[in-house]
Amino acid sequence: MRNKKAFLIALLVVLLAIMLALGVWIARYVWMGQQSRAQYSALASDAITTPGPSPTLAPDEDPGNAPTPTQEEIWYASYASQPDKIIDFAGLSERNPSIYAWITVPGTKIDYPVVMAERGEDFYLTHDAFGNKSYSGAIFAESYNSPDFSDRMTLLYGHNMRDGSMFHGLRAFQDAKFFDAHDSITIYWGDVCFTYKIIACYTTTDEHLLLQRDFADDAVWKDYLAGIGAQRDLSANLRDVEALSLDDRLLTLSTCVSDQDDKRLFVQAVLVNHE
Repeated sequence: MRNKKAFLIALLVVLLAIMLALGVWIARYVWMGQQSRAQYSALASDAITTPGPSPTLAPDEDPGNAPTPTQEEIWYASYASQPDKIIDFAGLSERNPSIYAWITVPGTKIDYPVVMAERGEDFYLTHDAFGNKSYSGAIFAESYNSPDFSDRMTLLYGHNMRDGSMFHGLRAFQDAKFFDAHDSITIYWGDVCFTYKIIACYTTTDEHLLLQRDFADDAVWKDYLAGIGAQRDLSANLRDVEALSLDDRLLTLSTCVSDQDDKRLFVQAVLVNHE
């Protein structure tokens, strides 16, 4: 009888210890989430300004001295537009040189800096854009992609946070009415911005697109574009996918699917050509 009582006491102590540890973990999770949201909110306030009127040349100014665009700059001439807000990338770079862009998805809370990670690096899954430990992580690309968004496929990652931060907002595009009412993504890069038209939202496998497929191959790219319109996901939302061509550049936003480790939610958009 005494042994049974001792066993029950020991079991109770263990359960209390587990509950205490779980409580501490939850409290830390909530605290770190609040800290992360506060930091990103402060960042947006400090790094973003509204642009003033575009400067005009005085009568005696000679535009002929303007620098000649490099080959790397030429590709986006018909895609780039004047940004509606100015991002202080110089200031952001002082805090983390790997910050290279900013993403905004209208209709959601997605409004974050984008970080470039080394290939296969998972650092930004557990650290924010400034390298601080964070359950929320950061929005990031891997260096399989070029930092100038010139690739046929640019892939950005972000956590599906239960507090609504990071790429949690992508879930809204699973609703057909929301998908129909919201069709744009804006990428701010340097002193220009790119507009992407959202064409698809669907659940897919955790296949690494940039490792498993050579999108530089026209046949592979053509086959992939055709596959977007042939989704097996019956809940997929699609828009104008039949109009995709070999010349198009896509942006894919990827986040995890709750309780399905082998699945990912994709929101895909095509870069808008302003010509």
